[in-house]
Amino acid sequence: MIFDELPVSAAEGCILAHSIDLLGRRLRKGVTLNKAHIDELTRAGITHISAARLQERDIAEDAAAVALAYFLPGTNRRDSPRRQSTR
Repeated sequence: MIFDELPVSAAEGCILAHSIDLLGRRLRKGVTLNKAHIDELTRAGITHISAARLQERDIAEDAAAVALAYFLPGTNRRDSPRRQSTR
């Protein structure tokens, strides 16, 4: 995973490193930026952001947590549907 300061125009698919207040709402850190986010950032006049870009062999945080939990022992573990993110 590479963290860098990126032009907003090149940040689609990257993971936002810091929360940003924009246009009456908060874009939370950790969100994977899509076209709608890029458009909002651009409309707010933001030109650069700090973000992370996954490299070829990296695993996203949520996927890594699921993979790790699968191997944890215990009788209290249960599988449940993935909770919808509010980010």
